Amino acid sequence: MVKRVRSDSGYLYWRWSPRDCKLPEFNPKKFLKFMRNKSLAFIGDSVSRNHVQFLLCILSKNYLRWSYNTGSILGSGLEQGKINIWG
Repeated sequence: MVKRVRSDSGYLYWRWSPRDCKLPEFNPKKFLKFMRNKSLAFIGDSVSRNHVQFLLCILSKNYLRWSYNTGSILGSGLEQGKINIWG
């Protein structure tokens, strides 16, 4: 077990929220419609990989039949569902 250095744990529950800005809830269908026949690139290191994984996770919320295996897709150029991933 990892011992915490801080005695308080309230910071664990902080959530980012913009000031004076109402952001609409993310709509996967609207996003996919907007991105149809377009390319999206995440350039960088493991942080970019995390962004890709998060995007696929929130996109798959409405598509329960779609599967995603982090071990075999990223870095191999395979096609899964309707999303192509090249690493």
